[in-house]
Amino acid sequence: MAYAALSGEVRYREAGETALSTVAPLVGRHARFTGYAATVGEALLSGPYEIAVVTDDPAEDPLVRAAHRYAPPGAVTVAGRTDQPGVPLLADRPALDGRSTAYVCRGFVCDRPVTSVDDLVAQLG
Repeated sequence: MAYAALSGEVRYREAGETALSTVAPLVGRHARFTGYAATVGEALLSGPYEIAVVTDDPAEDPLVRAAHRYAPPGAVTVAGRTDQPGVPLLADRPALDGRSTAYVCRGFVCDRPVTSVDDLVAQLG
């Protein structure tokens, strides 16, 4: 699921769903050996969340720190300049009023962009 979010390719999500469906019957009988598959399943049910933070300083940006701290399990988080080559989650995501901006998406559909840590935490809650 993470690769689908990072690549922007729906076909990878579909392949992940198909693979997960073959493992699902085993979770109830052999939970000890299917932890990773259960984690992927949980991420799939919750979205999975795709968080893009448009910023000039990913290492120090408070929105990036909040995204990493409050993201639900299985979330994919990327940070960098808008339209950064090779990062589809940052494509066509402008900074609002020149400020760092966070986009919280699920299944490639995004909530309204936010520029404050409190608003980002609320969207992730």
